[in-house]
Amino acid sequence: MNTTTDFKSMFQGQGSNKLARVNSKAKASEVNDAANCNSIVTLDVLDGLTLEVGERDLPISFRPSAHKLLNAAIIRFTEINTYKDTDNLQKTVSLHLEEYMRDCGTPLTKPSKDKARERVKEDLKALCSCRVSWTEKKGKAEESFDSIKIMNFKGVSNSVIEFKFTDRFAEYLVTSYIMQFPMALFKIDDRNPSALILGRKLALHRSMNDKSKNKKRKSGNPELISVNSLLDECCKTIPSYEKVLGSDRCISDRIRKPFEDAMDALSFVSWEYLTSGKEPVARDSLSSLRYYDFKKLYVKFSFNAAG
Repeated sequence: MNTTTDFKSMFQGQGSNKLARVNSKAKASEVNDAANCNSIVTLDVLDGLTLEVGERDLPISFRPSAHKLLNAAIIRFTEINTYKDTDNLQKTVSLHLEEYMRDCGTPLTKPSKDKARERVKEDLKALCSCRVSWTEKKGKAEESFDSIKIMNFKGVSNSVIEFKFTDRFAEYLVTSYIMQFPMALFKIDDRNPSALILGRKLALHRSMNDKSKNKKRKSGNPELISVNSLLDECCKTIPSYEKVLGSDRCISDRIRKPFEDAMDALSFVSWEYLTSGKEPVARDSLSSLRYYDFKKLYVKFSFNAAG
């Protein structure tokens, strides 16, 4: 049975959208020149975005819960700032731990609260330790963003989570764009990172279409997006065709099934496959479909918005 979701406004740009796709786990064996405590370790390179951390900050894991925490922080940052107003930036934001736990569907028991507090501290370490670099096009020009820290202050005190975005990242966010973020994404199981990535991509696609059509989105209004675009979004969590071809060659089990499982995990989204001619396609007819034909399909989706 499908559930519904509320939406909240959230600043977003090409850099933060690329960052949302990162799925890094750093190990000591990945460090070069271990004797130099100031060495920089590259954790991830994705579509022009580089995620780096100093060796002394290892080990860190940029896991789904870290992405959720960053989303929650940016949503709160969006609430207390005015779009494109860089003169009155409020860079420090606070979240109540229990409120965040409710958003994530975590029971408010003492053991759960203790565990959530420790996880938040670990995720804050990842968010505050890393630097990101990327380039993006703005009109005909290309702008480079080099070695930008996301946050430079962290803490959990008296069940209040505090963040302080760096000047550069805060200015980037407030002058970028706005999307409508589905709050139900916070309840996605952290063991399914592809679902978190795909849900955010669908919401971003929906928000961009809202802007281009210059009208308010109505609940249940469907959208179209190519399977190829969605698979590209999950390039760090679902293996590529080339990688599968070089191993067991089981395209259906290694690519299509994880993709469908992730889409089905979005219980607040209704979806189906369409051909390039926009005709519905039954899933049970895809078992013999070649990969190149599969990625040419489209997904028609709609959010089951609350209210």
